[in-house]
Amino acid sequence: MRRVEFSFTWAIIIANGLVFLLAQLLGVMGSNALPLVLLGANSPLLILDGEIWRFMSSGFLHTNLLHFALNMYSLWLLGGFVERFYSKRKFLVVYLAGILAGSLVSFLVASISVFAGAGLAGNIFSLGASGGIFALLGLVIGTSFFVRNAPDLPIDRNQLLLIAGLNLLFGFAFPGVDNAAHIGGLLMGLALSLVAMPYSDAFSSNWQKGLLKFSSIALVCILGLSFLLQILSSALLVAGS
Repeated sequence: MRRVEFSFTWAIIIANGLVFLLAQLLGVMGSNALPLVLLGANSPLLILDGEIWRFMSSGFLHTNLLHFALNMYSLWLLGGFVERFYSKRKFLVVYLAGILAGSLVSFLVASISVFAGAGLAGNIFSLGASGGIFALLGLVIGTSFFVRNAPDLPIDRNQLLLIAGLNLLFGFAFPGVDNAAHIGGLLMGLALSLVAMPYSDAFSSNWQKGLLKFSSIALVCILGLSFLLQILSSALLVAGS
């Protein structure tokens, strides 16, 4: 009997799917964005008010079926590749770090717009898994181009650059696309490519191994805390309404 191997990629896809269904039940399909804000969209004004868990929870929300389907398809392709040729642990660290970095850069850009009086203020919010997906893309690009003596990967690195470039150009060309999150995730993936080598859990030095272990623990704690705060915040909002 063939043993089914656990996959973080599929676990995250399922988690995104469940959150997407919950958002639809709460009324997102009726062009009502309030459920997305309640469930944890990245809103600079609310984050400045102390709701820092939104940096992570926003990475599990999507505006519509097309947004959800495109992101989950990309995650399925890249996530499976990274889990297979790097490791499951490295995939989880890079993906969650990418969501965090993408949310942070998006928050900073949106905050500048708010305080510059761009007239967007309370209407600014962002969400989606693209920060994590771009981090996975950055990881593989970084390994292919910048890491000396890195093992060859069975992937066309020029095609990866083309995919990243086209997505960034698309983000700049069309309003409503959070390119700041894409760039933040991509930069995080490029940075982590210096310590997350493919094919093995072995590292060239103890500080690299320690850094990855610390990042793993920190990101899992942030993820758990973000969802705990998300549940508590939603419960308080419902109780107060």
